Amino acid sequence: MFKLDNLELIDDRLQVLANIGDEVNICRDKIKERWVEKINKNYKYLIVNLDGTLRKLENREGPIDNEIMKELKKIRKYNEIIVATGRRTSGIEIGENLVSNGLENFKMILGNGTEVISLPSKEEIYSVESFSKSTLEEIIDCLIERCGISEENICNSGNMLIRVFDYDQNITHEDFNEICTKINSICDHSKVTKSGLNFEITPRRTTKSETLEQIIPENDLDKILAIADSGYKNGNDFSILSNYSSFCVGLKPKRYIKWTLPVINKKGKILTGPSATKLILKHIQNIN
Repeated sequence: MFKLDNLELIDDRLQVLANIGDEVNICRDKIKERWVEKINKNYKYLIVNLDGTLRKLENREGPIDNEIMKELKKIRKYNEIIVATGRRTSGIEIGENLVSNGLENFKMILGNGTEVISLPSKEEIYSVESFSKSTLEEIIDCLIERCGISEENICNSGNMLIRVFDYDQNITHEDFNEICTKINSICDHSKVTKSGLNFEITPRRTTKSETLEQIIPENDLDKILAIADSGYKNGNDFSILSNYSSFCVGLKPKRYIKWTLPVINKKGKILTGPSATKLILKHIQNIN
């Protein structure tokens, strides 16, 4: 088990949270209650996202910070760690790198919940029913012909996940909503979620939280602490950030303050990405 140690709700933190809450009509007392609840709980499972959380979005292929790795290994000594990602094949490779850097016996959620493996063995312990070959072809044709997506920006990661890369960030919020509508019009059992510089298409009832419910005992679901970055409603981390005790390390906190909280240092500065993750990990204390 572990808890969050010395992460007090000091005045500077409370004031920043209250200012964000005022923008979306959440009272100071409500936000204070949620923060205090987080630091008074005991946890057993740490769920941590990969891109944008353990490492910067602009450094998606680079190594994970040594200090973050050090904290993860300390936490794993007495607790369960599950690394969650929208990646699939490349996610497994990153998992192997985590193993080679000393993180032992952990699980990875791949493809936004389409599959779970145990590392270092890479044994599959859960997977969802995949798309049929014809459905995959229909979705990809729709992306190219009706949505104007270049074929080179589409990656079919097996039969359970289609990833569309938008490194130049040309797809606006309105474009994304239109793409969702078009995909759902030809495949009503699909789900489209956004994640940093790309978006993913999976079978409809596939979310990270639904997958967690398949691999964690029901009476332990209240012992989860989640750290992730895509906390807005169409984000691929929304399900875990809104269903469990969590901190969001993404941008624009007023987009997610209603269901999770940003990470704020003692000086009242909102932190994002790996620097925010590092602060939370450093405040985790094993209590076994």
